[in-house]
Amino acid sequence: MKHPLPTVVLPAMLVFLSLLYGCREDYFHTGSKPITDQAWPAEETKSFGFPVDDTTALYSFMISLRITTDYEFSNLYLFMNTIYPDQSISRDTIELVLARPDGQWLGKGTGYYRDNLFLFKRNATLPLEGNYRLEFVQAMRRDTLYGLDELGIRIVKESYQTNE
Repeated sequence: MKHPLPTVVLPAMLVFLSLLYGCREDYFHTGSKPITDQAWPAEETKSFGFPVDDTTALYSFMISLRITTDYEFSNLYLFMNTIYPDQSISRDTIELVLARPDGQWLGKGTGYYRDNLFLFKRNATLPLEGNYRLEFVQAMRRDTLYGLDELGIRIVKESYQTNE
């Protein structure tokens, strides 16, 4: 007598794998930079470069940040410089909220590390073809911040604009 389990397991696995693959995001660009010795000096820049050849697309930008429970603040302010292909520069100030008012850490993880992902710009255009660079500097009015492990970016190509 055949065991009925394989006829149930195989379809269930196929459904699970298709859901897993369907939930996977395809990033236009992704990258991360370690924060040496979990200490980020105020003068140290974390830089990410990427090429753009489609100026009609919409892009969403995310910051990924891994911290430790030794980090002493509930937030992190960053200055972000965008350097365009023509070498013009724009600057944004970004606040990343890392803990609730009661001190409970946000993000994923248990134990010493917490991983956070922040959407900070949605459906933005990149108006020039060429190489872009995003530069991040911590802006917390401290010479060095401790308890930060890794900073990353994820850029998703969302859709195309229409001129209708």
